[in-house]
Amino acid sequence: MASDDITILMGGHGYPFTGYYDLTDAEEEILKKVPFHGGLDGVSEATCEYLPKNFKVHVLVDSNELYPEVYQPKDHGNVWVHSLPSISFASGSELGYLYTPQGMPVGKFIEGHFDSRLPTLKEIIPKILSESDGPVIAHMQDYFCGPMGEELMKMGVPLIFQAHLSAYRPQYSETFVKGRLDDVRLVFEREACERAYVVVAVSNALRNELLQAYKLAPEKVQVIPNGVDTKRFRPPTDEDIERNKAYFARLNIREPDKDFIHSRGRLDEAKGLDNVVMAFKKFSPNHPGCNLVITALGHPDSYKQLLNVRDSLPGDIRSRVTILNQRVNVVAFDQNCAVAVYPSIREACGLVALESGACERPVVVGDVGGFRETVIEEYTGTHVNPYSIDDIAEGIERAYQNREPWGKNARNHVRSKYQWEDRIRDYDKLYHKVLRLNEIYRE
Repeated sequence: MASDDITILMGGHGYPFTGYYDLTDAEEEILKKVPFHGGLDGVSEATCEYLPKNFKVHVLVDSNELYPEVYQPKDHGNVWVHSLPSISFASGSELGYLYTPQGMPVGKFIEGHFDSRLPTLKEIIPKILSESDGPVIAHMQDYFCGPMGEELMKMGVPLIFQAHLSAYRPQYSETFVKGRLDDVRLVFEREACERAYVVVAVSNALRNELLQAYKLAPEKVQVIPNGVDTKRFRPPTDEDIERNKAYFARLNIREPDKDFIHSRGRLDEAKGLDNVVMAFKKFSPNHPGCNLVITALGHPDSYKQLLNVRDSLPGDIRSRVTILNQRVNVVAFDQNCAVAVYPSIREACGLVALESGACERPVVVGDVGGFRETVIEEYTGTHVNPYSIDDIAEGIERAYQNREPWGKNARNHVRSKYQWEDRIRDYDKLYHKVLRLNEIYRE
């Protein structure tokens, strides 16, 4: 390995296969098991795709059900995806002190997680370090990776922490309500931010939240928005349209050649999917040829609750609503829908809006967080009150009536500001900045 090689330890959830049709049988099986594709997985995928070849990227995946022991994506000789043998975390384990921040006891939330940090720190990372002639940087993108930072720093590995979490951070300094999920996640996030040489926020809105909540030095937190692969997320070609039709047929989606409204994301209250269903009820009478398709992933109980909302609709409208709780080719849906709807009540960046926009689709989004930066009002889409069903329905109507000009504007907007080829230059600069900081701190 040449001396100018740089090794990146990329910590997150997984390495997705977003928008591919030509997957191998093995990759198809992997795809079915990937729980969710979000911003942090997109960073893992894109940095592997676009970083110069002198970067060697080791993606650390939390579940050994997703990949072979070490998986190398095709055409990426400088990328290794490690399947980490998971253990159930419990009080008293070897790294227990890392998971008791601020003297808090290990609660059911933490014990219930599969934790791969022990084998990662004891086996995989030392092996990578021993085989790397050049410098090594840890780029962690998940709040639960945060506690690894302390041990990594002891190994001489400088830490970057990238915040993606969409959460409610006001009044952080007050005593938390014991046992609340957000409380524990934000404690880990804060400690990761404090340990890191540089903190990356995926929007200015998130940067401001981090600064206010955790009292970080402003110069420590920089913004690198999420990017979009505009070659993959693109307006459909004739070939795409035919492939998409065949794909929808396999999913048993009715009349895929007609207009449909689409929403996707986690089956999470914050995503407002139940409000999408109820807004479609108001929108649909004037658009009898338009359907609603929701592709979301989450717990079966959450899926059942959303189905109950759908089933409460009148029969003629209910039959036009499809809800899928499975991993799908999101590009196919973005390419074929008329309007994409994301009425989240909080959003760190709003990557989904950018991906839909890159496919020339207008978006209806909650007037919150990163959406205020990624969506231009009455130009690429519209912002709505995410708590108001009437406002969401009116937003869908506006976007539907303006779908062609807003869609073209959206694609141009993404290509001008959010292409991964441009974002990767930011990461290249970031990694070299961290190496310079590491030299200073070690002197």
